[in-house]
Amino acid sequence: MMFRRSQRDFEDEIRSHLQLEIDRLVAQGMSPADAERAARRTFGNVGVAEDRFYHARPLAAMDDLVRDVRHAFRALLRSPAFLVTCVVTLALAIGAVAGMFDVVNAVMLRPLPFPHADRLVALEGTAPGSDLPDRFGLGNDFYVHYKERSKLLTGVFSYANGTSTLRVDDRVERIEMSWATDDMYATLGVRPQLGRLPRTEDGNNAVVISDHLWSTWFGRDPSVIGKWYFVSDTMKQVIGVMPPAFHFPNDDVMLWISTVIRAADVHPGGDGGPLVARLADGVTPERLSVELKQLAAQLPARFGGNATYAKQIAHFRPVITPLLDAMVGPTVRASLFILLGAVAVVLLVACANVANLFLVRAETRRRDLTVRRAIGASRAQLVRFQLTEAFVVALIAGTLAIALAAATLPVFLRAASMSTARRSRRPSGSW
Repeated sequence: MMFRRSQRDFEDEIRSHLQLEIDRLVAQGMSPADAERAARRTFGNVGVAEDRFYHARPLAAMDDLVRDVRHAFRALLRSPAFLVTCVVTLALAIGAVAGMFDVVNAVMLRPLPFPHADRLVALEGTAPGSDLPDRFGLGNDFYVHYKERSKLLTGVFSYANGTSTLRVDDRVERIEMSWATDDMYATLGVRPQLGRLPRTEDGNNAVVISDHLWSTWFGRDPSVIGKWYFVSDTMKQVIGVMPPAFHFPNDDVMLWISTVIRAADVHPGGDGGPLVARLADGVTPERLSVELKQLAAQLPARFGGNATYAKQIAHFRPVITPLLDAMVGPTVRASLFILLGAVAVVLLVACANVANLFLVRAETRRRDLTVRRAIGASRAQLVRFQLTEAFVVALIAGTLAIALAAATLPVFLRAASMSTARRSRRPSGSW
């Protein structure tokens, strides 16, 4: 209200000034009409003076923006075909880019949800010069030896994924589960939200279930702890429930079966699951690689084995990969980046097409812009109006794109999760 009153006061002041000048000229003998023309000619353009005073106000720019947005909405609504075409084109392109970036961020860029996840690594090996020149998974002999002898690792565990049968009362289904050694929880740095973690005395007869399984199969009943159920061909006891955020090695795993691997049960050169380890504070992968190679050279002396096994150990080279990279895999990583680049190109093409539509629209509105220019609109005001229209279109398209990305993100994440799940189930290399 204060700004409006000031504007009116300024306009009244101009009228008073003009009237005083007209009265002075009339007193000098000029006719009223000539005196008014002379006074206005001397004062200058009244509209320009009022416009300059208006834009000198602190909130004038905000008022102009609100007015331009309101006019832009009305102008666009008068051309619904143009508006729908631009909005749909941009919304699809922006939604695709946003959805794809969310997938890349969730799968590859966001750190794993474990304490000090940068120290978690996947352990594999190669043996160039032997019959295993390609990368392979390490067997139980490596797991036991590294667990007992490594001074640079604070934890190491082995796991394997698959599907098996779970029976709860009358409900029987095959679900995704993981056979993980008991070191998994300490190595990853996680605790159950209910119950406890496996202990040595549990042997292979304990299971820890996911929060999703606890909710969908047991109705979040805490009395499930301690009960025995038919899991993977034998009766096993539920001892713990993991937090909702825990998913390893992928979102599909619904329970983890306690697995104990003893040195006496190890067969040299046998198969084993993927190994995951946690580096001690300050240990580099290069330093760890030296130790792991030295420890691997001790395997034939400890576990025996034939000449082929000894040759493979002699040529053994450890492969240490950040756990996040190992879980995603080079194929999935390359595919996601290619898809992200492809949708980015689609966005550029969509923006170019919408820009061409705006150029055509500006050409058809030449007469309208000429009239606005003639009645006092500056070039800056005309440009600002055109940009405001583009901003309104982008705002509507962006809103729709967010909704589109939110709707499609679970589908994309599911596809990425399936790819990483297939990778986590790949068989380990056999000696």
